[in-house]
Amino acid sequence: MKAVLVFACFAAVVAIAACCDPDSDNKPTVCPKDNTLVRNFFDPTAYWTCENGVVVGKQCPSVAAPGENSGNVTQAFNEATGQCCTWSEWKWTEPCPNNKPAN
Repeated sequence: MKAVLVFACFAAVVAIAACCDPDSDNKPTVCPKDNTLVRNFFDPTAYWTCENGVVVGKQCPSVAAPGENSGNVTQAFNEATGQCCTWSEWKWTEPCPNNKPAN
């Protein structure tokens, strides 16, 4: 009986640790219930969202760059706010900060 309990605890720890994989693109396998936008770990200008119950990748929109004849610049996805923002407002954050091994 103790072996079953130990195995169950080990399986729970592994499942929790596997929730976020920093080496993946972070695409959800199912749509979040609250329909939040999810960061794409591979592309800072992209995010995941749901359309009709299906997870789809989206690109942040382009905005006019400052200066004459500068063209357009794609915005970045800000995980903290869950919105696209200018590059001057964007800050890189560690993927899966809660997966850090204890020292």
